[in-house]
Amino acid sequence: MKYILIIMLFRIVSTYKLSLMRHANTFNNKNNIYTGHTDIPILDINQKVNFHDKYNIILSSPMLRCKQTLDILNLKKSNIIYDDRLIECGYGDLTNKNKNEFIFKREFYNKPNDSELFIGESRMDGGLRAFNALNYHLRHSAQCNDNILIMSHKNTLKGLWVFLKLQEEFKEKNVEELYNYVNLKSNLDYIINNNYIPNFNNLEIYNF
Repeated sequence: MKYILIIMLFRIVSTYKLSLMRHANTFNNKNNIYTGHTDIPILDINQKVNFHDKYNIILSSPMLRCKQTLDILNLKKSNIIYDDRLIECGYGDLTNKNKNEFIFKREFYNKPNDSELFIGESRMDGGLRAFNALNYHLRHSAQCNDNILIMSHKNTLKGLWVFLKLQEEFKEKNVEELYNYVNLKSNLDYIINNNYIPNFNNLEIYNF
């Protein structure tokens, strides 16, 4: 997977306007329960948010909580593209367990253990697949200067943000430095340790 990143990383150009948004809150979010790949609804599917639709393309996780969030925002359905690579990072054997009873501090590289039903993923795993999804749709669906919204999940968005920041850092640098995985990890570590990664609270927009 790490070599896929090296191949794909710098194909995204800076002429697109990107906005990142996390879905609205769910019961699990409110009650400190690890959700991951559990497909659950948002708390209030009947609420309506006054949201100006300014996006040419909306790339979204196909999970129910993201679909329902797009509904309450009343975004134009013809602009929405669902992609499985934008789903949340898996919580493995912690899925559906209370965070107060099973303490796990998710960072960029660590991941929970797999269970029989659910895999564990790191933010790096989720961010990389989301970055590759974005790259794919920019090449196949987007036009220059398009305004693009990504609707996804907290940990996947945190991982994606790091890779977008890495791309930004290397815009004017020698990309060959990343062909070596040790150098790639060193640059990722630098970004993680020297930047404030957004929290991605529900319905807050982060422009990139």
